[in-house]
Amino acid sequence: LAPAVTVNATGTIGEYALVIGTDYTVTYSDNVNAGTAAATVSPAANGNYTFTVVEKTFTIGKAAAPTVADTTARYRFSVSGAQTVALAGLPANAGTMSFALGTVTDGSGILSGTPTVSADGRVTFTLAGQAAYQDGLTATIPVKVTMQNYEDVTVDLVITLINKDTPVVSAQDVAVTYTGTALTSDVIQGTASFGGEAVPGAWAWVTDPATMVNANEDG
Repeated sequence: LAPAVTVNATGTIGEYALVIGTDYTVTYSDNVNAGTAAATVSPAANGNYTFTVVEKTFTIGKAAAPTVADTTARYRFSVSGAQTVALAGLPANAGTMSFALGTVTDGSGILSGTPTVSADGRVTFTLAGQAAYQDGLTATIPVKVTMQNYEDVTVDLVITLINKDTPVVSAQDVAVTYTGTALTSDVIQGTASFGGEAVPGAWAWVTDPATMVNANEDG
């Protein structure tokens, strides 16, 4: 941020404005983040005027609090032990940040002990582990984020227990030559893994394969 600076001189012909770059120069310091910044006005080298260097401070205010979506984490209901999740979606130009834990909501009792939040926005919590799956097993850990360049915002870490693990799935594009017959699922090639290990299973078309006969149809 570099607000405009004007310099006026008073002489025998009255008051008149000097020309920046020709008569004077302006340099700025600490003018990137919110807080107190400074503008320093100096006589231009080889200019026609001389005066004492002047420094003026100005304030850069914080921007309005950003809208930050919940950070979500999903675990199989039987998982227990310590887990760590980094808060997501905070603005890259937030400046320095600090984090404070809010009041945890855990009506399902899926957490054990008190969560913590680190100086870099990583939330550590302990899952108690459940003997059986039930719908609605969630907990919310709110974290107040104080930022240098924005007003404070609260980010919720929402933890949900699920019945089955969700693997990472990758499928190759399918390109076949028209034959007039419906495609079978054996042309699908891909992988599924969880925790770095392959997950066995079978591929199937979302669309009824009997309808995928003509060229350029998707399934």
